[in-house]
Amino acid sequence: RPDEAFSLAYEWEPLERDLEILGHPVLDVVVSSSAPIGYLSAKLCDVFPDGTTALVSRALLNLTHRDSHRTPAALETNHPYDVTVELDATSWVFEPGHRIALHIAGADWPNLWPPPRSHRIAVGAAGSVLVLPVVGDGSGAGEPRFRDPPKAPSRESAHPRPSWRIEHDVLAHQKRVSIENIAQTDLEIGGRLTEEYWEF
Repeated sequence: RPDEAFSLAYEWEPLERDLEILGHPVLDVVVSSSAPIGYLSAKLCDVFPDGTTALVSRALLNLTHRDSHRTPAALETNHPYDVTVELDATSWVFEPGHRIALHIAGADWPNLWPPPRSHRIAVGAAGSVLVLPVVGDGSGAGEPRFRDPPKAPSRESAHPRPSWRIEHDVLAHQKRVSIENIAQTDLEIGGRLTEEYWEF
């Protein structure tokens, strides 16, 4: 996949038995950037025996926010920083024969607008750790029982289907993304809500 081709990829040995995780994976990483503003994208993946890759969890951190979102601070270029990145919560079972993979990059387009300048990030393998929220031996409370969900309001799309297009102009060295969706929802209090979402 293109994401993998442009990422620093770490893969562990194939698993001998199921490994179940539930919660937020955490990456403690030593990283430096060639620019005062740099991003760090981390993706936890499941690599199947045939080489197919499935995304399990992801995170993206503006490294100027490494210590605080309230008071961001520019990076000293090429200076190593100890950074903690909490990935999105997930529930996943890595099956026997599968590999755990971690992909690290300096951007995650088009999921997030790229940083203002091109930059390179360097990762120090020594001192960097991926911590997985591994589920125990199954001796917990057992399978949960949930009440039936409330009846959802009817929702219909005014378009045959939402549209998400990515155009790659090879000659101009440009990529463009366009997203279109219009949906209507009947409200419990009466009336109808129309939502339009356009992004180019």
